[in-house]
Amino acid sequence: TNITMGKRRKKRTHVDPIVDASAPKDPKTFVIKRGKTGATVSMLGDDLREVMLPFTAPKLKERKTNTLKDFVSVAGPLGVTHFMTLSNTDVATYVKTMAVPHGPTITFRVLNYSLTKDVKSLQRNPLSSAAHFKSPPLLTMSGFTEDESKKHLLLCRTVFRDMFPSMRMNEIDLDHCRRVVLMVYDKETDTILFRHFAVVTSPIGLNKSVKRVLQNKVKNLSEFKDISDYILQGTGATESDAEDDGSSHITVEKKKGRKKGQKSQTSVRLQEIGPRMTLQLVKVEEDLGGGEVRYHKYVEKTEEEIEELRKRKEKEALVKQMRRQQQEARVKAKAEQKESLKQKNRKKMEIDGEEEVVEEEEEEEEDGFDYGDEYEGDSDLKAGADGDDDDDEENENLEWYKRELGEEPDEETREALINATAPSRNETPKGFKPKKRKRQEMEDKEKKESNKQREKREAKRASKRRKKH
Repeated sequence: TNITMGKRRKKRTHVDPIVDASAPKDPKTFVIKRGKTGATVSMLGDDLREVMLPFTAPKLKERKTNTLKDFVSVAGPLGVTHFMTLSNTDVATYVKTMAVPHGPTITFRVLNYSLTKDVKSLQRNPLSSAAHFKSPPLLTMSGFTEDESKKHLLLCRTVFRDMFPSMRMNEIDLDHCRRVVLMVYDKETDTILFRHFAVVTSPIGLNKSVKRVLQNKVKNLSEFKDISDYILQGTGATESDAEDDGSSHITVEKKKGRKKGQKSQTSVRLQEIGPRMTLQLVKVEEDLGGGEVRYHKYVEKTEEEIEELRKRKEKEALVKQMRRQQQEARVKAKAEQKESLKQKNRKKMEIDGEEEVVEEEEEEEEDGFDYGDEYEGDSDLKAGADGDDDDDEENENLEWYKRELGEEPDEETREALINATAPSRNETPKGFKPKKRKRQEMEDKEKKESNKQREKREAKRASKRRKKH
């Protein structure tokens, strides 16, 4: 029996997720280092990029020539909504948060900070899991007052809240809750504490040894003959494995696997992964990277001074706009003038081309005139033309004699020259035999000229040899 193999039809086994176009997009942040930050501040910038993952550019490269406008120009196409810049001066380190593209800009002074590596170095079992950075962190804020008199704090709370994705309690997936960013405002010191934690879960109701096996925390089992010895003896437990109180217990429903839908209790705790910072609010500006100052910690101005500054800013903005318009008008006028010159040159070239064509046609007509046809039936004219040629030949011989000897020929010499053939420039006419004395002078002159030519040739050869060597 013949067995024919048919083509396997591939069936679609997955469904693309439905994207709601009306839903708000997740905010994205650029963490930018500006100026000479130093090694530690540069590492702090890298740690802040890890905090803002996955909605940031972790490998963003800055150049010395980059300005804020360069980042703003690429922020729109990439969907970037906020900037966080770090700068270092002789006085202190500063962090600025900016909302793109129209501001506001909030400046913080970093009183003290600790890097991620410093925080992990103090922990016995530091967390090193890349899975925690695949989802954005949850933002928790505390201590920010609702007092309308402190509008700068309300603005800080709004900007911080907009930098992180919003969370919907009914639709949240607990598997995506892996990190927490905590910001606490301290009224006594007027500072903001920044902390970064990882969410660590562990099952409840299991033997401590089993729990360590499930969490992959068992380092050495060489002392035991069987895994049951390790579990039954209950060894390998540490103080950190002690059961916590019931306030940290939650009920989780499994969404995958054979036990889908089954509920189990899990303990949740926070483990700090860094960095940590203590920030002090210094200044709030209206626009992106600068503008009218809405709040300043160290400078207070009266209403009159604020109004005067506002008028000055408006005047500067009008002058700037006027200069821009003038510059655009100049550029446009230059472009029009350049275009008109091009058109004039093009027309001139076309006219010159036509004139050249006409002149070439006229020259062709003149050069193409056939003298043979014109004199074909007139033998007298032909003879006259030949006579003119003979006269030209005689004149050439006489001119040659004058040029060579520098004197007029006598009667006998003149007849000999007329009967001789016309010479070239440096040759004697054929059939002409000058007198002995004059012949000797002419030969001497020719020898001199040949000697001069020989010397020139030898000089050229010598110079060529010198160049080669």
